[in-house]
Amino acid sequence: MCDPSLFFKSKWITIAKHKTSLDKIENGLIRVSKIKYLFGYFNKLRTSKWEKKFRMKKLDPRIHFALNCGTLSCPKI
Repeated sequence: MCDPSLFFKSKWITIAKHKTSLDKIENGLIRVSKIKYLFGYFNKLRTSKWEKKFRMKKLDPRIHFALNCGTLSCPKI
């Protein structure tokens, strides 16, 4: 059986001539270099030059709502 998390971790999207994954886009670029750990997000200790160049300048608290609460599997608001 296929692991669903591989879909988000596999590098199949190209941004600025760089292959990246949905997980890197969400947590590296949109959530301003965060890592998932247990039930929260923490700052990365090291980030690549590419990620620093293309990530958001400031974390927007509405991002969680847009990424998670905007999905079909989330209850209606």
